[in-house]
This record gives sequence, C-alpha cells and structure tokens, in this order.
Amino acid sequence: MSRWSTIPSTIPSTTPSTGPRARRRGAVVMPLLAGAVLLTGCGAGEGDAAADGSSGEDSPPAGSEEQLAAAEAAMTRAASFGFDQAGYATVEAVEQFREQADETLAGDAAEDVDPASCADPLAAVDWAPLLLDADVARVDFGSETFTGTGSLEIAEASEDAAGERVAEHVARVEQLLDACREVSYTQSEQDFALEFDGVDGVVEPQDSAEPETTTAYRWSREFAGGAEQTEETEGAEDGGTTAAQILLTRRGEDVVMVSFIGEPAAGSAEFTTMAEALAAETLDGLAD
Repeated sequence: MSRWSTIPSTIPSTTPSTGPRARRRGAVVMPLLAGAVLLTGCGAGEGDAAADGSSGEDSPPAGSEEQLAAAEAAMTRAASFGFDQAGYATVEAVEQFREQADETLAGDAAEDVDPASCADPLAAVDWAPLLLDADVARVDFGSETFTGTGSLEIAEASEDAAGERVAEHVARVEQLLDACREVSYTQSEQDFALEFDGVDGVVEPQDSAEPETTTAYRWSREFAGGAEQTEETEGAEDGGTTAAQILLTRRGEDVVMVSFIGEPAAGSAEFTTMAEALAAETLDGLAD
C-alpha cells in the first residue's frame, strides 16, 4: 500500500433503502455495515490506527495480493479524477458484513412498494460481490469536490455457485430495468420516488482481454410530493435527491463492481466514464 489516507467508516450504499433492513433499521440498505465498517488506510505506518481505532495489524485489508494490487492500480487512476482519499475494507469488516447480511437479507420485501410487483426484484437487487464465498476486496474512495462516495469491489467467482450468483444478480437488474423503472415507497413515515435507468457501460482494458459480461444502471431517489426532510433523511443531497450509478463486469473468474452514490452528478455520463475507466484499470491489474 502506498499513499492513501483513511476515509470515514460510515460508507453509504449504492442500493436504495427499501427492503426489510430499511424497515427495521431506518437506514440505507447495503451500507457495508454503516457505522461498523472497519477500513484501513493505505499509507498508515505499522501500528497506526485504522478508521475504527484498531491497528492495521489487528485486521489487514481483505483480499488476495492480486486483488489488492489491482485495487491499488485503480486508485491511482481514481486519483487522476480527483479522488485522492481511500480506505480498504478489512478482513474483519468483510466477515461482519457477511454475518449481518445472513441475518438481514432474509424476509419479505417491503409491503409499501408501489407497484407491489416491484417489491421482490427491488429487494433482490440488494447484493454485492462481497457476499460471494471467495477472496474479495473493497476500497471506498472520496474527493473534496464530490459530495458522496465511490467504491470498488473485486471478487473471485471460480466456483460454479459464485458464477451462478453473479448471473442471477445480472438477471435481477435486467428485470428491474424492464418492469420497475419508476417506483414509490415509504420508509420511516417518509415517501420517496425512485427511478431506475440502464447505462450503456463499456469496459475496455488496455492491456488485457475484454470482459464477457458488463451490466450498468443508475438510480435517483427524491422525496415524493414535496415532503420535508426528516431526521433520518436530512443527509440526502440537493434538497432531497440522491443518485447512484453501478457498473458490474465479469471476466473469467474475476468480478469487478464500481459504484458511486451521492449528489445528482453521480448518475451522470461523466461518472459513467470514470466507472468504465476504473473497471478497465482493475481488470488490467488482475491480469498482471
């Protein structure tokens, strides 16, 4: 690891807050254990404290050497876009995330989703490569000029079950884009309007083979009916609008997800270009 500083450990999700967890916790779904994420900053000296107050020695960054090297290369590229702060999820964080996911992903979809037929696909798309039972790495990155967070996840999908899980997620995204582009729901007595849109993401590595599968989409969420912000939603961007963009690509046994969430710009073409570049840089790094 080289020069990256540690960023805050409360990491926002790129999945809109609608499912069972949202109802029980009143928080953003898939926050990588929001409030409990353990990130280690690259550049911290031996024995320095990580974001959670523990030393990097206590729980090292999750991921294989190959994955971490590829993530480092991607963060160098991210720095060229102005994202000069980064924190790597630790082994402990990933273990906790998986344990909590086992408890909170189970259950029925939110009953207050409209159309009701979108409740199941909306809950089902709540997934991340970190949930694969394999080597995984995650780095969250930020910039003073962007109100939000970017994230990169790298996972190995060498087992048939892992590959099937990735394919299943891609199918669920396609189902959501096909039938549920506009959804409304209520959370913590607050009404939201949610819109999904497909993105023509193209990942073109410079020094290695192209991926077999790439899927990308964006969503935006705003308060419905001109409702005022509540204590739980006062952190939303741009007067109540939050946007996210997610790109997932797979090449062979490698799965890479790049995502952004925050101000409305997160859903723009500029961020699509950045996501494509970071995914391509990661795949090149994995091929070294």
